Amino acid sequence: MDAAPESRNVRVHINVKGNFFTLPKSLPLLNEGASVVFTVGAAEGLGAAMTAAKGALLPLVRSLAIELAPRR
Repeated sequence: MDAAPESRNVRVHINVKGNFFTLPKSLPLLNEGASVVFTVGAAEGLGAAMTAAKGALLPLVRSLAIELAPRR
């Protein structure tokens, strides 16, 4: 593995949990028909922990799109 367990946990917390828990807090601030943009950069070459954290965002964003579609 590319990093100590604490470092891997931090990467997952920032990249996955940060996005997951920030979105519900920001939804009440968005106007009707507003868009939400998640940026998911390529993580290959940055180590397994970063690749896993970024990879977790892709299905999360797909699920959120379906879940939030009725808000349009």
